Amino acid sequence: MKSKLNLGAACALLVLALASVATAQTTLVTYNTDLAAPNIGAVSSSATFVNASSFTLNNVTLGRVVVAGSDHAAVINPTVAQTTVNLATTLSNATYFSITLQPTSGYALNLASLSFEANAGGTSSPRGFAVFSSIGGFSAGSVLSQDNNGTGGTLTARPTQTTYSVALSSLAGYQNVTDSIEFRFYVQGATAQSIDFDNITINGSVSAIPEPSSYALLAGSTFLMVALWSRRRRA
Repeated sequence: MKSKLNLGAACALLVLALASVATAQTTLVTYNTDLAAPNIGAVSSSATFVNASSFTLNNVTLGRVVVAGSDHAAVINPTVAQTTVNLATTLSNATYFSITLQPTSGYALNLASLSFEANAGGTSSPRGFAVFSSIGGFSAGSVLSQDNNGTGGTLTARPTQTTYSVALSSLAGYQNVTDSIEFRFYVQGATAQSIDFDNITINGSVSAIPEPSSYALLAGSTFLMVALWSRRRRA
């Protein structure tokens, strides 16, 4: 009986050692926008085995403003004016900033959530934002989060920030990601009518991807253990 228990324990340890090793859920990357120019859109912190980019700007300008105490927000101004709330027009204008993250080779990302704070830079309307990713695509039907300060919208005005959160773990394509992922934050409004963003955070975990040789070793070792167990049963 003791030898059978030892055999089972050894098999379990082997499976655990060779299986994909995942870290506990953690903050994969965060941008708190408190850094002064030219580092306003720089990465504040990122997890081990995660590579993340600074803000990339497209048809927008970037500044920062104090929202409370020493807390700053990134000020995003569109350079293409849009005076009506229309997502298709916003996408066509391509007024956005983006962030990109990618796991180190040999690792995979499991994304749990995206959260951020946002507000209109003033009370004039309409202003709004919409968030997309390269996994879902950059089309009106695949928006992850959106809001505006026009009719039906709840976007607050500076200095009042609203927290937005997107659950990614339940969406297709956000688990076991080995390629780069781009998130785009589109903004709309008249020129010089900004949207502020702060504390952009992506949570999830990082998994090591076993080498093919590890799978072969696991299969061979499992076969050997089963054979030994069968021989003991017949003895």
